[in-house]
Amino acid sequence: SNRKGTVAGVLSLLVFSLPLPAALLIEGGDPAFNHRFDNDPAFIAAAYDLSGLARSSSNRWGALISSNIFLSAHHFHPGPGQTLTFFATNDQLGAFVIRTVIGGQRLGNSDVWVGVLDRSLPPGYTPFPFFSDSIQSQAEFEASLFFNQEAYMVGRSDDIDSSVVNMAVGKNKVDLWWDAGTFTGISVSTIGASRDLRGRDKVQYEAALQYADSGAPLLFDVSGALTILGMNWFVDNLETPSLSGFSYVGNYAPQIQAVIDAFEVDATSGYLAWAPSAFGGLTDLSLIGPSLDSDGDGLINFMEYAFVLDPLSGSSLVPAQQAIHEDSGQQYFDLAFSVRDDPDLQYTVRLGSDLLGWSSVALVFGSGSWSSADPGVVSVVSQSNPGAGVWSLGIRSTDPLVAGVPQFAVVGVEVAP
Repeated sequence: SNRKGTVAGVLSLLVFSLPLPAALLIEGGDPAFNHRFDNDPAFIAAAYDLSGLARSSSNRWGALISSNIFLSAHHFHPGPGQTLTFFATNDQLGAFVIRTVIGGQRLGNSDVWVGVLDRSLPPGYTPFPFFSDSIQSQAEFEASLFFNQEAYMVGRSDDIDSSVVNMAVGKNKVDLWWDAGTFTGISVSTIGASRDLRGRDKVQYEAALQYADSGAPLLFDVSGALTILGMNWFVDNLETPSLSGFSYVGNYAPQIQAVIDAFEVDATSGYLAWAPSAFGGLTDLSLIGPSLDSDGDGLINFMEYAFVLDPLSGSSLVPAQQAIHEDSGQQYFDLAFSVRDDPDLQYTVRLGSDLLGWSSVALVFGSGSWSSADPGVVSVVSQSNPGAGVWSLGIRSTDPLVAGVPQFAVVGVEVAP
């Protein structure tokens, strides 16, 4: 119906004066066609991969954009400590994984929120691509690939159920642009879809957003792949309702990609708690991410954290000091280094003589002390706790050094599975 520029009567999706939370309004909707987890072949999005679409049990949404990063709405997102459940298929009895949110941030002054998961999802769970073209005017909007084209709208399938399988999909045409309307206290340009109440421009299974749909993605088919066009943001209540508004993600694509790049390796909640003080008060995830090398010394920030180094000083480069220990005429290889008792980190020591075959032994923290998972290969010979969850360890190979036979040792760390 092309009601471009309409801004009157807008209500936040979080306004509690609305009645009870309602399901995504889908005209002519039917569970077989519109409810994802009815798992019917007739489901309107059955041809697409929705494994990157998740919900929390508190009605929050997340749309995966890399193996460990997702998008949601700033005003209605899953916070740290909450979990998101991802299903590999549309079968709720099939494979699924649960991940915990450990952090996130609002992008600029928008309603787009980018979140961080505690661990990457395994293969088989596919991130959504997202639009990256900037659109700053009505003219650019009308020249876009998606103007007045059908997109897939995601929301709740049930009025009351807050479960992780409460998902419905409808459609509508993206036909609205606001230069700078103010919704949920945020004033930025945005896109929208009008609900045609008079039958002039109706699409099959025409949808309108409802309360608790905030943070779910608006998806558009690009070459056969559903691509994130926007994130559910607000509704208009004048015509029960007539307008659905979305944050257009293309205007924030550089910031989104910067966070993805900064988290190419997984972080832990301990890392995110440490980072602001370690980086001089910085909180921007794109500047303090674990995969960055902020001091240019060749060690990424994750390693600097794990081995208690300074991520802003290139002089703190070597995490371990080596020494030779003599005992009863035998010589043994010792390593000394610092670690953290972060329960989400797994430290390992690898030993070998030819750089091809390695013996890998985990270092285990429990009951206030460190031990070796295989003392017959590596033993912990010293440990001290200067405080703040930091430990100084000394480890020793139990095989003595033999003349002419090299011995290599590598200390590693990763996010615990």
